[in-house]
Amino acid sequence: MFYRFLAILFLALQTTLLNGQDLKVATIFSDGAVLQQNKNVKIWGSTLPYSEVTVTPSWSEPITVKAGKSGEWCAELKTLSGDYTRHSVKITSSGKEIKLDDILFGEVWLIAGQSNMEMTFHEEKLSSLKVEGRNDVIEGADDPYLREFKVARCERFYPQSDVVANGGWRFKKRQNVEWFSAVGYFFGKILREKLNVPVGLINSSYGGTPIESWIREKDASSEIYLPKRTERDEEIRMSSLGEDAATERFSKWIEESQLYTGKELASMDFLKFPKLSLPNYFFNTPRGESLGGTFIYKTITLPSPSDLTLELPQIDRNCQIFFNGEMVYQEILPSRAYRHPRVKIPVNLTKAGENIIAINVLTSLWNGGIVGDPSEMRIISAKDTISLAGEWSYLSTFDLYKVNSVPKEGLPNAFLLSSLYNGMIHPLGQYAVKGFLWYQGEANLDNSAQYPVMLGDMVKGWRLLWGEELPFYYVQIAPYKYSGKDNTEAARMREIMSSAYKNIPASDVVLTVDLGDSDNIHPARKAEVGERLALKALYKTYGQNSADIRYPDVQYIKQVEGKAVIGLGNTYGKIVSMPGAPEFELSEDGTRYYKVTHTIRDNEILLQCDSVRNPLFVRHAYRNSSNVSLFNAKMLPLDCFSKKIIDAPCVDNGKSVIWDLGADIRYEDHLNFNDRYADELALIAKKPTEPGFSPNIDVLFVGSSSVRMWKTLQQDMQPLKVVNNGFGGSTIRDIIYHYDILVKPYNPKKIVLYVENDVIPEDKLETKTLLEFFRIFSEMAHKDFPSATLYIVSLKPSPLRFSIYKEQCAINSLLKDYADSRQYIRYIDIASDMIKKGQPDRTLFLDDMLHMNSEGYALWTRIIRKEIKL
Repeated sequence: MFYRFLAILFLALQTTLLNGQDLKVATIFSDGAVLQQNKNVKIWGSTLPYSEVTVTPSWSEPITVKAGKSGEWCAELKTLSGDYTRHSVKITSSGKEIKLDDILFGEVWLIAGQSNMEMTFHEEKLSSLKVEGRNDVIEGADDPYLREFKVARCERFYPQSDVVANGGWRFKKRQNVEWFSAVGYFFGKILREKLNVPVGLINSSYGGTPIESWIREKDASSEIYLPKRTERDEEIRMSSLGEDAATERFSKWIEESQLYTGKELASMDFLKFPKLSLPNYFFNTPRGESLGGTFIYKTITLPSPSDLTLELPQIDRNCQIFFNGEMVYQEILPSRAYRHPRVKIPVNLTKAGENIIAINVLTSLWNGGIVGDPSEMRIISAKDTISLAGEWSYLSTFDLYKVNSVPKEGLPNAFLLSSLYNGMIHPLGQYAVKGFLWYQGEANLDNSAQYPVMLGDMVKGWRLLWGEELPFYYVQIAPYKYSGKDNTEAARMREIMSSAYKNIPASDVVLTVDLGDSDNIHPARKAEVGERLALKALYKTYGQNSADIRYPDVQYIKQVEGKAVIGLGNTYGKIVSMPGAPEFELSEDGTRYYKVTHTIRDNEILLQCDSVRNPLFVRHAYRNSSNVSLFNAKMLPLDCFSKKIIDAPCVDNGKSVIWDLGADIRYEDHLNFNDRYADELALIAKKPTEPGFSPNIDVLFVGSSSVRMWKTLQQDMQPLKVVNNGFGGSTIRDIIYHYDILVKPYNPKKIVLYVENDVIPEDKLETKTLLEFFRIFSEMAHKDFPSATLYIVSLKPSPLRFSIYKEQCAINSLLKDYADSRQYIRYIDIASDMIKKGQPDRTLFLDDMLHMNSEGYALWTRIIRKEIKL
């Protein structure tokens, strides 16, 4: 009887536990959902393990599926052509039921990125987030067939199965559209009008975030991600230590960063400090934009000691609050930012007369300040309420860039490798969409050279998740001052973004070089961005030829009688010059640039500058804040660019070549590059025409006979895919001259360069000139493959050429110094290990005592594999 009772009790407990797992559907499915038309779409969720789930759509027959051992289930339904019919879906399992109403079929796009994609029509008085034309949108007619699903911000260490709920699907009406992505809305509005079907936007965006956060971890395998991977691993390790340990780390960091302790600061004579008015963002006050610590001070007068309550509107970032020198509140962990403090102050900390309130605002990302309703900024006592709004004194206590790095909190923050992919992209992977829109890049200015590879990796991972090559359209970042209006890092990023799509199938870019605001990183002209994205999609995805938009592009640049002449294509018959002088600059050395006068002649622009008699370089709109003023007849802007007027670094002059090496070096070569090694070069030129050729390789080896004779290279570098383009007894000049054959057709992750013949008597170069040629090659390769790493292999010592060994050593030292000065170049020392007792190791060489045998190449294999991290 007792055992029967235990069995009944066990069954009852099991039933209770199982019943606790109610029928659920993934968060993205709610009333009002838009499903991709004419598609096999999936609906999924969870229920009791191994139970049956019946999905009954209003437009077709029911489908029954069985849940897995963890209760997960997924059903596949075929949708109809998009129209304005409202459908429903009923889901039942184990006596539970879910009903989804107001379901539409239409076009669904995933929109993602950072704050310029996230930016809504909502306005706050103090905020810089203001969209041009917002009132017309908000006051305009409702559109129940244009809908958005906003994915809540969510950072995670590992891929999630569901997104965080954030209100479900909402259609365009006043109380909803205020919170739509402005870019997404303008894009969707045009698609609605042109395609005449419902449009659904899945908005998964997060302000201030780098692209690395949005990349699937398994696609972030190259060495450019090593710092981010290390950071992620450290954050995961810190997560095991707990919140108290994190608070202790941040407290210590604050005390070490500030010149004074918090208590010392809170008791300083604040009356001598400058003033600002609150509530406000710091950037709107004399404090200005701040990253670091800002102490703010105010006095209140009390008639007698009293229990108090201190209330503040939103603290933008983290803070510590002191009352009469004693800390009464602390919220310093980054994950706890943007709080509304409500602090009890005990009577023993108060006194009759003046009392000092001090707040340490800690800003580690954007803005800083106290913002919100002034009436919420107050001190409340039993008898009175004292406003804290108005004038405060302030003192800047430390600069974030001049102190130790912010410690790890032990949480998957928004800057961590794959954190946003895991929480905001992966859970959506089964939801059928038509394509992707991407607006991001501001957070990657510091590693812009790597951006094309990272963008390609991100798109690859997303497409693998969705299981098809969906179209991908992205937005170039707009002009903004960043580190200074006349600096160029943002222009470089815009230029890189303009061409990154060329290595990503079914993708394209939208330019915004004419839509920026030098003083606002969030430009107001979002309608043009949405429109340009829509036109790309209508033409490339939906086949509407009338939507074809093509930006004016540079067809050629030439020098004519001391002038630079730029020929443009895609002008549609006219170059339009808007108010504001075009920002063209000329240079003779690629370093010192001068502004020019310009003349438009048909499809050409003539540039002239008295300070530049021999123009060799030209730039257009190549400053951080440069907005362009030249357009084609369709009012599409001419992009920013920085180009050498002569594309090749040499000018063919019969059998000789005149090399332009800069302002003070010109070199006429004696070598006959057209005929030297012609047969070998013809074979190399045929490689891209061979069946199965793919430009995407791991390592490209380029160089002279030591590379050419490395017959076991492919085997020695397994499992990497390598190409051996060594030839003859080539010099660095040969390699540059034939760059378009040797390097240009490939898309390598790494390039290994070895040449030694520029120091032998018959081909000898002065050291300064030789280094200039290495610079030319490295800059050519970096421009074409900005994410690739170039490895320069040291000149090898050989018995035959040991008489020039000292000269080789001097050149190797200079090559190492040059490589160390460039982030994208590595120096590989093979020379040191080829010397024994002060002489070249003869056991490494063939009988000619110049070229290596198998033991020599085995040594090179060990060294090079280690350097390129195999």
